[in-house]
Amino acid sequence: MPDAVIGYVHPGTVRAEFAASLLAVCLEGGTRIRTVIALESGPNISTGRNLIVREFLDGNLAPWLFMCDTDMSFAADTVDRLIAADRPVTGALCFSLVNGEKHPTMYELAESPDGALAFRRYIAWRKDSVTKVSATGAACLVMHRDALLEVEKASGDPAAPWFRETAVAPLSLMGEDMTFCLRCAAAGIPVHVHTGVRAGHMKATMLI
Repeated sequence: MPDAVIGYVHPGTVRAEFAASLLAVCLEGGTRIRTVIALESGPNISTGRNLIVREFLDGNLAPWLFMCDTDMSFAADTVDRLIAADRPVTGALCFSLVNGEKHPTMYELAESPDGALAFRRYIAWRKDSVTKVSATGAACLVMHRDALLEVEKASGDPAAPWFRETAVAPLSLMGEDMTFCLRCAAAGIPVHVHTGVRAGHMKATMLI
């Protein structure tokens, strides 16, 4: 039976769907959940994410950290299946809305017409597959402690070793989860998405 720690950042309250998902993972899943690290945070979520990782590494012996967002819902076996993929960093298949259209949070680095590198969303993917990606979100993500230690070493960023919003253009920031994935790549850590493990994203309607 694998061991894991759950970590999440919250604004002070959470939705019922998220609470039910968390209870299901803890009570019905096959993974032994050693503890839950819950941090209240304002809009600067990267600080909360980094504090969770720090507490996980320094205060726990479990090999896996499951990071989840409070606007997500997921099945009781989500952590089991993501760990069973046996990759250092693996996310569930999640979706977000872009201009009213549903898109997966699976990204590849592609060259734009001016020669710059930019993230491009997947428009097709293999079903029930553990797929290597350039980046994914941190809303439903399993990370091995060895991978997190390698990223910390490679980033050389003591203030924000793992997650940090990054400037990409004037008045434009790249999300902290995308920065984390780029730091994984720089540290030689591959990032994957398990397309057979779906998580719901709670917006005006449930995206799944």
